Amino acid sequence: VTEFPLYLDIDLNQECSYKCPHCIIGHPKEVGKYYEGKNLNFEDFKIIVDQGAVYNCPSLSPQGNNEPFLIKDLHKYIYYAHKKNFIDIMLNTNATLLSESRARSMLKSGITRIRFSLDAVTKETYEKVRLGAKYDVTMKNIETFLKIKKEEKYDLPVVGVNFVKQRVNENE
Repeated sequence: VTEFPLYLDIDLNQECSYKCPHCIIGHPKEVGKYYEGKNLNFEDFKIIVDQGAVYNCPSLSPQGNNEPFLIKDLHKYIYYAHKKNFIDIMLNTNATLLSESRARSMLKSGITRIRFSLDAVTKETYEKVRLGAKYDVTMKNIETFLKIKKEEKYDLPVVGVNFVKQRVNENE
């Protein structure tokens, strides 16, 4: 038992660029029932992070059931937490909005773990599971991120993949 949580899950926004059937965001009635539809602004984020830093909270995720890259200056949020000595800063993304410039900003931000939510191996299955997605764009964004990470010799973030097993993708 600790005086303060060891991990903060901070929901910056309540929206996504996809409407996947396995996610709450893909069900508008549920979103309306459980979410208020507001974004957490940077000043309020800083208040939460500052409180966590006072208690030496080591870990946070500036994300929830959403697409974090819909926050225009996401790297600024992560960098702030990094400067406040959070040693584990993790997020999941569908990589749709992970352009080359955003990849560079993220790599400089202090993020320690990033997971790409794919849920499929093939283009056909991917575009069934990730409604509204373009497989080729997503893969190009991920490959660009990994290339920059390697070329510029970043040890972090640790990169992973999320895969939600469903009937449509279980063979992959």
